[in-house]
Amino acid sequence: ETDEPKSSSPLNLVEPMDSSLNIDDLSESASNDQSEVASLKNAGKQHDFEFNFNVDKVQLLLSKCNDGTTMAADPIVDLVAEHFELEFFKTSTGMHVDLVLSTFNIEDYIENSGPQEFRKIVSSNNFTEEEKIDNTKDIFRLNYDRTQRMVNHDGKQIEVFDQDVDLHLSALKVIVTRKSLLTILNFILTTFTDPNPEETPADALRHNDSSAIETSPQQIRVNVNLEGIILALNDSGIKLATLQLSTALFNVFVLPEKLKVYSK
Repeated sequence: ETDEPKSSSPLNLVEPMDSSLNIDDLSESASNDQSEVASLKNAGKQHDFEFNFNVDKVQLLLSKCNDGTTMAADPIVDLVAEHFELEFFKTSTGMHVDLVLSTFNIEDYIENSGPQEFRKIVSSNNFTEEEKIDNTKDIFRLNYDRTQRMVNHDGKQIEVFDQDVDLHLSALKVIVTRKSLLTILNFILTTFTDPNPEETPADALRHNDSSAIETSPQQIRVNVNLEGIILALNDSGIKLATLQLSTALFNVFVLPEKLKVYSK
């Protein structure tokens, strides 16, 4: 029986490092990867287009055509806003709008009966001394964001746009005149809405769970903060009642097939 020779060196289980690899090269590669990630994040914040718009007074007259041949039209309401400030910018994945109004009035041309107070159906400065309303603040402040989101659905990438609206209103007075409000509502529905809209790719997500943001359908969030509101009920020029609220808060969450409203 003979003894086998023993190895004079221990067994090396770790492969030797390739001498061609340089630690500095590895560090530089990792740094480049981090720079690419940072560039992608900053790309969504870079302003592709922006503008600022300031004007002392904006006036918009809405009229309804009453003769298709002569195109004669009757005025419905006159919208007047003063000290109008608009800031807008667009990025690769969304857009943002800031809007400020100092005063806002909607003058009624539908119902002419009653006192002059009833001519302004919505107003930020049509208050009486008894109502004790401070109208020195900006009436209207709006922050609007529209953000792109890509959703994977049935092997396809579907583009959706989520919208966030933050609206702050100071004291506002509304004259509730039945004929005027119904006429304005009918004008808006027949002029600015399509009763049979075409389906879009985003409609395929309408049944999805809204709690999972990765697959959720398009969402609209609206937050309204109202410092005060006065509602005056008008019946043929006679003030039936007046309702005054000090503050109000509304949160609205809109989905293609659902609507959630919280108020206090």
